[in-house]
Amino acid sequence: MSTKERAAVTDLHDLPVILIIPDMAAIYRVSERTIRRQLEAGEFRPLPRDKYPYRWYRDDVVKDLATAPSRKLRRRPHGRPGRRRP
Repeated sequence: MSTKERAAVTDLHDLPVILIIPDMAAIYRVSERTIRRQLEAGEFRPLPRDKYPYRWYRDDVVKDLATAPSRKLRRRPHGRPGRRRP
């Protein structure tokens, strides 16, 4: 199954103990490239394990999702800037 065909993650406890970038992309619903770019910029949380740069423990991911509800989503203004309705 390719990355684009991955099924949505419904139960985190069914995932393997060690997660890799395709797993993380399915969990956080972003592309693998986005995860790599955020890792390089130091913005992606949870941080991967020290010895293995692109490996995460499932428990760390579960804890991150429980403590940081929607910090991954950015707010963007709606409509065009500078226009106001009377």
